[in-house]
Amino acid sequence: MQELEKMPVDLCPKARWFYNEIVDIVDHYFSGNENDNTTIDDILKRFKREFRYRAEEFTLVFGGEKWMDYELFLLSKVINNSLGEMLERFTAEYGDKRVSMSCNDEEIVIGSELFALALEVEDISDIAFVRNHYNLDVNVCIRIQLFGSTFYQGLELLFKIMGRLISHIDGNLLFLEDGSAQLLRMEKGQLLVNKALDPYQTKYLTTSLLSLLDHPYLEKEMSH
Repeated sequence: MQELEKMPVDLCPKARWFYNEIVDIVDHYFSGNENDNTTIDDILKRFKREFRYRAEEFTLVFGGEKWMDYELFLLSKVINNSLGEMLERFTAEYGDKRVSMSCNDEEIVIGSELFALALEVEDISDIAFVRNHYNLDVNVCIRIQLFGSTFYQGLELLFKIMGRLISHIDGNLLFLEDGSAQLLRMEKGQLLVNKALDPYQTKYLTTSLLSLLDHPYLEKEMSH
């Protein structure tokens, strides 16, 4: 217990949001508005959402660091299916010909040799989190996995695609590392790049990488 008390507190805003979601579900149950099975299903659904990409077979190590997820949020008038087709087309146009798209009731997945993109269809809780915590209006959530063995190639392809999205969507954008750290933010037509980076982020978020967006930007310190 003494060693536990010495551990630093994790202030990850998304972790706090996820905790509050579960508390709300349990409170709703004790208010008498839900039965046992509905409450259990709702909680398990949220666990499945957060950990579906974190199975052991997807645990990758790159440069001594555990591989991390990314999330891209957009404010878009383009419907989900059309946006998925657009992402698939952009990926193929930039040279990754082995791209595929699959759809189900929960998400639209674009798979390639360098990354996997999952466009959320059913679950909008992450969107609510971003609107509340980052004070940015968005309506689309895309979860991103970069593969450790081709991390830089995947990141370069991703930034080219984001540059195309900026031109086509013409709305707000937020690019997060591991669901917390703001890397890019587009609001009112102005693209901002976070200059308050940790040493790991500094290694890859370079001027050369940012040039692939093909869009002017300003550097600004942005909090988590």
